[in-house]
Amino acid sequence: QWFRENELTEEALSHAMAAGDYETAATIIEENIVSLLSQSTMPRLLRWIRALPEDIVQARPWIAVYLANTLAFAGQVTEIERILAAVDGLATDDPEFRGLFGFAAAIRAFTANLEGNSDRAFEMAAHSEEFLGDDHLNARAMASYAAADTHFALDDMTQAEEKYREMLHLGENSGQLLMTVTALCELASVKKVQGRLHAAQDLYSEAWDQLVEFNGLGTRLRCHFEFGMADLLYEWNRLDEAYEHAM
Repeated sequence: QWFRENELTEEALSHAMAAGDYETAATIIEENIVSLLSQSTMPRLLRWIRALPEDIVQARPWIAVYLANTLAFAGQVTEIERILAAVDGLATDDPEFRGLFGFAAAIRAFTANLEGNSDRAFEMAAHSEEFLGDDHLNARAMASYAAADTHFALDDMTQAEEKYREMLHLGENSGQLLMTVTALCELASVKKVQGRLHAAQDLYSEAWDQLVEFNGLGTRLRCHFEFGMADLLYEWNRLDEAYEHAM
């Protein structure tokens, strides 16, 4: 309880899990799940949720949705539909559940994009917008990313840029480094495809500034920046510099 009151989430969770107090552990996860995701701690978050008994997860639909969300980010798509189907069974007019359904649609859009199903990705992204308000910026950003990446795969750079900028705007409004850095690096990829390499460099510089300002250099988000810069420098035939970023 002391760890929890002093915002030491991981320590609080470790003690709750060790004590077998899964209800408290589930409550701590619910209270901190957005910040846990934004801090790029998805592997640990996935382990914590997996450690909860199935009946507790089923009784807390937000944990179930975030489990599906974490699995989608990890590329582990086989269980997602089963988890979200259970959430669908909670149909109600309660405003809270509208957010759940919208989040589920955003996850389905993301998953459809991973599987190369562009029609379903667009359908689910649009469906999520019907349910999600300003209190669900993470889910809205996920849907925007799914739509943007699908447009990118279809070589529609105009629509891809529009959706990536939408995601960037959501990230800036919520202060979520995961959204802002990802959006900036993806926008840089659009500029590279368009042959606007200096514009891409400016976007990577902006992403780097974000990583520095918000202590993101030690997170996996840095990989997105480093890989993108390596590719950009390779295009300019600055191979030694490209190699340094790739390593």
